[in-house]
Amino acid sequence: MRYFGYFIHTNCTTHGKVVISKLFVQLKDDHLIGQGCDKNRKGAKAKASLVC
Repeated sequence: MRYFGYFIHTNCTTHGKVVISKLFVQLKDDHLIGQGCDKNRKGAKAKASLVC
């Protein structure tokens, strides 16, 4: 299996009832940041991963 990038870390913050998650991924030549928001951390991380 070939990997195209490396997961660096996630950052979750809460603004009222909304959780905002940022997902950082390092590719060979690029650095991607996906951002998602939802009512809970699990949903916010899932939406952030779809952006990447």
